[in-house]
Amino acid sequence: MRTQPNPDSLHQRIAELAAASDVDLVAADTAMVDRGRDLGDRSVVDIETPSIAIVTEPPTSATAYGAMWYLLERVYGVPFTAIKGQDLGTTDLKPYNVIVLPDGQAQGYARVFGDQGAERLKNWVREGGTLVCVKGAAAWAAGERVGLTTARDRYAEADSKAAKPSEPPKRIDTVPGAFVRVDVDNEHFLGAGIEGPVTALFRSNIVYAPSKAGARVAMLNGDRPIVAGFAFDEAKAALIAAPFVWDEPTGRGHVICFADDVTFRAFLRDAQRLWLNAILLGPSF
Repeated sequence: MRTQPNPDSLHQRIAELAAASDVDLVAADTAMVDRGRDLGDRSVVDIETPSIAIVTEPPTSATAYGAMWYLLERVYGVPFTAIKGQDLGTTDLKPYNVIVLPDGQAQGYARVFGDQGAERLKNWVREGGTLVCVKGAAAWAAGERVGLTTARDRYAEADSKAAKPSEPPKRIDTVPGAFVRVDVDNEHFLGAGIEGPVTALFRSNIVYAPSKAGARVAMLNGDRPIVAGFAFDEAKAALIAAPFVWDEPTGRGHVICFADDVTFRAFLRDAQRLWLNAILLGPSF
């Protein structure tokens, strides 16, 4: 294939990168392929370099942030900037095209960010930012007052519409820890590189009604969502086909939400791919 107008050092640089990444190089004399999309096809998306900020300290969970820090710095070698939650309102967000909100109490996010912080993030997303909200941060983002996503806590939504406030629908008891089968749409960019279902950990009592304006990229299996661990019978029924990851385009950006934390203790490698795709590919779509 033609390498002009690239510099003469291109071949050496590619060889160095291949050696560092432990991959084999195969020469091609054409961009046409036998199956699938041709190299350089108009449908191919150029990958934009992610500039990532991850919120730390209150309102985030220290262990949730720690798992993300470990994965990016020690496992995958992806640079990022840590921003204290209390400083997000005064930090210039323009240098970043990805902001990650780790798991933390939804009430904590509301207290630290307030209405102004939520509005600031909305404006940043509309201008092209990718906001990734994980578990408790997703619960905060899905609140009626915040409205960063049109997905809603299924029980909170039912509570607000209950004809008899004295008889609210019963929220499921918290699932203390169950491995769940998650079906992934690999036609969506968040599912890139994922074949078949992945296994994730579910530790929550929040089940979402689907986003009204976004794509349900991953959902719990519709037949047998729980593959191991413990959950009460009513929880087992509630989790069938429940949204697990969704992507909601907003303006020129995206809000991507995870119902639970796939980075928990950094051991669920297959499910982590969804999170990595969100922060590495999100800015390009």
